[in-house]
Amino acid sequence: MLGKLIRQGGGTRISSAYELTQEILDRDYPWSEWNRYVFAAGDGENISKDSEENVVPLIHEIDANLHAYLEVEDPNGLSFGGNHGDIITEKCGGLDNVVVTHANEKEDSIKCIKDILSTEGDNQ
Repeated sequence: MLGKLIRQGGGTRISSAYELTQEILDRDYPWSEWNRYVFAAGDGENISKDSEENVVPLIHEIDANLHAYLEVEDPNGLSFGGNHGDIITEKCGGLDNVVVTHANEKEDSIKCIKDILSTEGDNQ
């Protein structure tokens, strides 16, 4: 019954976080002087086309050792199937410095973070 009461409300615009990240990194942490890691986590929900039209280009623009996205599934099965992680995988999966992983259970999150960080050595 609860699942029928929950609706997808929209409003998430993931690219705003990437825009702020780019601003902070460019201003305070020059690529020539710092190792840079961009890590985001979410439930995969995003305003229509923001992932493809804004986030993907920002991933290409932001110089970083690693771009990582951890998509967390709702443990109660009430998620609406956000596809941000799938879009990043499709559009950026061929890049050596992009990793997308999924946590299906709360306990999976730490393992996913370790898996993400373990790929950094493969990208050099």
